[in-house]
Amino acid sequence: MKFIIKNKLASPRAEIIQLGRLFDEVASEAFRTPPSRRTFPLLLEIYRNKTEIRRKKFGDYFEKRSETDHQILSQLYQSPIFKMQCQMTQYAFKNHIEDLPPLTGRIDLILRDSPHDYYLVDLKYDKLQDTSSGKRVEDYLQLIFYILGLPDNVRDKISILAYYYFLSGELAATTLGKEILSEGRDLIKRTIIEFLEAKAFPYRSTSYCELCGLRYVCPGSRQGGKAL
Repeated sequence: MKFIIKNKLASPRAEIIQLGRLFDEVASEAFRTPPSRRTFPLLLEIYRNKTEIRRKKFGDYFEKRSETDHQILSQLYQSPIFKMQCQMTQYAFKNHIEDLPPLTGRIDLILRDSPHDYYLVDLKYDKLQDTSSGKRVEDYLQLIFYILGLPDNVRDKISILAYYYFLSGELAATTLGKEILSEGRDLIKRTIIEFLEAKAFPYRSTSYCELCGLRYVCPGSRQGGKAL
């Protein structure tokens, strides 16, 4: 996708994609540093470096967002996850669920809050789904899919699944139990089989692919062995 007009992103969804990528990169780099060195000035420095790279493409777009983005960074700094010990960041996996084709994905963060509390965290720019319905399996199905892609010795340590939303600063979390994991695994397998049998994945490579909740099970997204 080409952005022809400077200072203006092509569409609201393209804007969400770019902002999501930006804050993912900022957070990932910050979490690679020890908790004692994670400071608000560090976040600002990483943010400035990341936006400087983007200015050639988007002009002064990020200058105009400065106040909003500083608020987003402040919320992240004050979030309970920010001082947790980072175990993994941007972990790429290949998920094998019995007789299904291998599915690929990338986990944003695995954090340790205490010897017994390990968080699997997915970073999102905005809240596109309601995680307050009480249906924990459906609400956290993406994270359950991710956890199935982890090695057994890592998966067994995860006790909490969480989404962190940059725009609101909200942390939506639920305790992971064997029942949720088992039910989620069955639901994922059943859903994939239904879509594959219905041939419900016509391949279209567009800027919207990255917003699709099913991109990791889409045959088109696995062309060349990679997810879109």
